[in-house]
Amino acid sequence: ADTSHFYALIFLYPGDSYYPVLITYSKNGEIISEENLLANGCSPDCGLKRYSINCKINPNFTIMSSDTSIWEYRCDSLGQPILNSAFTWIDTKVGKVDSEGKIQLSQTTRQEIKN
Repeated sequence: ADTSHFYALIFLYPGDSYYPVLITYSKNGEIISEENLLANGCSPDCGLKRYSINCKINPNFTIMSSDTSIWEYRCDSLGQPILNSAFTWIDTKVGKVDSEGKIQLSQTTRQEIKN
């Protein structure tokens, strides 16, 4: 996006999956700010059923990012499923890009829901 003071670009960084990164540049091409848009990130683990990433950047440059991990069960120290232990994590971070192109994101907060 071209704004009055900076350019903003979202690109996908390769890892276990592709992760969204927001970077802002001055009109002279200098990097102003760069932030990973993942609220937490995920890698395969015992009991993990599904993982999703959602991020929204509004026209006023406010940002809301959430990662959801759905676990069929927790595992004991030997990697064996623990019965009736299903749960969901929702990791969230919010922020904005200020008028000069600086990206400001909160620390990640986690909500755990027993399924």
